[in-house]
Amino acid sequence: MYAYIEASGKQEGDLAYLESTVNIPTGSVCLKFDYHMYGKHVGSLEVVYENVTYFHEAGDKGDQWRTASITLTNTDSTKDQKIRFIASRGNGFKGDIAIDNIEVARDSVMILLRDV
Repeated sequence: MYAYIEASGKQEGDLAYLESTVNIPTGSVCLKFDYHMYGKHVGSLEVVYENVTYFHEAGDKGDQWRTASITLTNTDSTKDQKIRFIASRGNGFKGDIAIDNIEVARDSVMILLRDV
């Protein structure tokens, strides 16, 4: 799954959201994804899980893909949880953010993201 936010035609601070509902087993899992943040006006990218920010990057990271791995912990497997990617636009049109290859894994078992 690939998602991209275009900076052109937007205002500084505008936000783009990608949210998925998952049912993570009790315990810890690894959220892994690739991201690309390029251009002198890049804003920020963050990952929020159960209203807690687990990942935050801001600014130009060069014209290359990077991989992030985040440990998420769930204490209640009886309810679905939300993973939210939030990208913000910087102070100009020269800066884009993309994410790809989103995976949630525990003990080599993949949990598929729904409603993406």
